[in-house]
Amino acid sequence: IVQTYSTVPMMALKDRKSFIKAIRTAKRVASGKRAAAACIACKKSRARCDDTRPCKRCRSLGICNGCAMPDLADDLSSEALMSSVHVRSIDSYAQPVKGAVDHTAQP
Repeated sequence: IVQTYSTVPMMALKDRKSFIKAIRTAKRVASGKRAAAACIACKKSRARCDDTRPCKRCRSLGICNGCAMPDLADDLSSEALMSSVHVRSIDSYAQPVKGAVDHTAQP
């Protein structure tokens, strides 16, 4: 263990929690970089994806044609749509308060 994780700083060895965190960080750094974005198949199964197309996981499963990157524009537009639907549903519950004073600035 000492040789493998010699990059763990001595300051992190004060207690068990920080030691475990330092070991996990060292493992993550040693394992290499993460892909910028996972392909649709890896994202759906919450698996690690590499930066090759088709990715290693999809090649091993034989789904090379299904290894596609999600369209960022579609993700953003669906996120914006869900946000606007959520705001409208919240607004539908709002009711005016009797005797409320309007404190907004008037031009």
